[in-house]
Amino acid sequence: MKKALILFSIIAIICVFTVPAAFAETYTLTVQSSNPDSGVAIAVSPKDKKGQGNGTTQFTRSYSDSTEITLTAPTTSSRNTFQKWTRDGSDYSTNRTIKFKLSRNRTLKAVYKTSTAAFTLTVASSNPGSGVAVTVTPNDAAGLGNGTTQFTRSYNSGTAVKLTAPATAGGNPFQKWTKGGADYAATQATTVMMTANTSMTAVYATSTNQHASLTWTGYTTCLSCHTAEAMEVQASAHYQWEGEALDMVNGAPLQGKLKTAVNSYCGNIIGNWGGCSGCHVGLGKRPDDATLTQQQHLGNIDCLICHQKDYKRKKDTVTGLMIPDTANMTITMDQAVRTVHKPTRSTCLTCHAKGGGGDNNKRGDMSVAHGTTTDRNFDVHMAATATGDLACQKCHTVQHHKIAGRGADLRETDLDVQMSCSTSACHPTKTASNGHSTSDVSKHIARVACQTCHIKQYARDAADTAANESTEMTRDWSVPEWSTALSRWEPTITRANNVKPEYAFWNGTNWGYSLNEPATFDTVAGRYLTSVPVGDINGTGSKLYPFKYKIALVPYATNLNILIPIETKTYFSTAGAVPTGVEDSIKSSLRLMGYSDTEPYTWVEDDTFQLITHEVPPASGNVLTCTQCHVSATAAQMSLKNLGYATKKPTSDLCNDCHESEPYDGSYSRFTWVHNKHVTDKKYDCSRCHNFSRPERGLR
Repeated sequence: MKKALILFSIIAIICVFTVPAAFAETYTLTVQSSNPDSGVAIAVSPKDKKGQGNGTTQFTRSYSDSTEITLTAPTTSSRNTFQKWTRDGSDYSTNRTIKFKLSRNRTLKAVYKTSTAAFTLTVASSNPGSGVAVTVTPNDAAGLGNGTTQFTRSYNSGTAVKLTAPATAGGNPFQKWTKGGADYAATQATTVMMTANTSMTAVYATSTNQHASLTWTGYTTCLSCHTAEAMEVQASAHYQWEGEALDMVNGAPLQGKLKTAVNSYCGNIIGNWGGCSGCHVGLGKRPDDATLTQQQHLGNIDCLICHQKDYKRKKDTVTGLMIPDTANMTITMDQAVRTVHKPTRSTCLTCHAKGGGGDNNKRGDMSVAHGTTTDRNFDVHMAATATGDLACQKCHTVQHHKIAGRGADLRETDLDVQMSCSTSACHPTKTASNGHSTSDVSKHIARVACQTCHIKQYARDAADTAANESTEMTRDWSVPEWSTALSRWEPTITRANNVKPEYAFWNGTNWGYSLNEPATFDTVAGRYLTSVPVGDINGTGSKLYPFKYKIALVPYATNLNILIPIETKTYFSTAGAVPTGVEDSIKSSLRLMGYSDTEPYTWVEDDTFQLITHEVPPASGNVLTCTQCHVSATAAQMSLKNLGYATKKPTSDLCNDCHESEPYDGSYSRFTWVHNKHVTDKKYDCSRCHNFSRPERGLR
């Protein structure tokens, strides 16, 4: 009897402490791959709770707690060789077959390395079929580089090879590159990635250069054949300096710097069209001059400022209009019109790098150096290397002489085409859910712009230029100083290198201050606003972007509540030359704005936000690390709390709303543990702890 009681007790204990399998916790196993990111067949054992076993990346399986699972990756995939498994973003094993117990949601990734197998690159030409000298970088495995068609080179898999064909061969103009017989690129310089034996052919068209015999007869030379193109230019923002304000949340339907826009640099062009028009695509006549016929406006267009890199111009001292500066040109004007070409980086930068009165003054991420540098660390996209050397048009789509892209402070939208880093030609997988090295990084793409992680600093110096690529951060119009370089009086300007951006949520629209409008004072910054990105942490389409934050000390009409842009023509000539020089320029502005020049004024600060999107260095070693943004103790790059990521209340009082308080030491490892526990495992929405939500992530 006693033995029976003991046996019964043991059975009872087992019944109490053994959890039936049907009630065990279920966890998700996510299986991914890298290089390639998809299409890798993984053997999986045992089958999961739904009867699913082997799969092709990316896929998921569901298992009961503590199930032992075996995964086996193939030795090669897409010519690449298996390297390792990672688990939740960390290295796990170099064995193709791994066994582990699943006790929480896990992500296992099979990582493949690029094969070092050698492939043959064949470089040929057509029309002529031989004898074309092609520049090749880098040298191949045998140390061979440039060659004359037809020739071959041998490269390891994954090598990016840049080929540059001459503009003409045998008297024929370059037309395109073909790859394996299919059209590949329309530019003389192109880059091909060696992932297989590859044949590249430089194709030349029979010479039909209608410009070859042209003689320069003045700026209307182009109009004899290109009236339609001139009309397109006349309708563009480059000529009008204003246009439809499709992405502005306030102001008139038509906006632009010609009449309305105010910024923290020269303020507005009021009273100084003659000086500002040096960067206009016209010859000096205003685009809104109603006394001109359309034909006269077309004749006011200077095609060469964009289409001839060796062309220079200057202002005629008598007429005030632009004329060729042949004394400083290396070609004649006849040669200039005979050798026109598509705009280059250097022709664009002639104006765009010098906005605000000097090299990189205005944009902060766009300097003259971008036209010629070979320093990849300065700008991986524009540096003249095998993997860069991009023309501006590669990103800025052009249609009928209208150009996409407006930053965050341009008022008009010239071409309403969305720009993106992830296109079929550039970074095609980066916006995918598994487009980055870890799932944690990939989760950021819906709310964090590429530039935010990839541009830690702007106004960096290029290694191969003597110039300083610093940018203007403040200007004080109340204190003039003489500029020897410009031979005029300038406001006192402070510049800086290696500047850390300011960060804000932006949905692509903007608020902007216009001439004569009531000024808006920002009580937080203590400054008057001129250009502000619109967006918020909860807003649809809003992402976190980096910005240049620019400040200026400017006059403010106290009774009128308006900012007074300085009339720069007067300021540049007399600001420091006579005791009333600064005041004279302010009075001139007031009169031009339609007010009495006796209006009282004081000095105030205004500010401008400008998108930072150039000067992207190579990702390796330069992209922001997690701890530079997350966890207050190490987040030196930005304050996420100030951007809206703070918890609803202190964690000492927040956590106990759902459970007992848990220790939190402020470390990054503890932060990730807490975040994964609540978001990854329990699928809790951000709004449980914060004042924002992420509905796109399907949380609860």
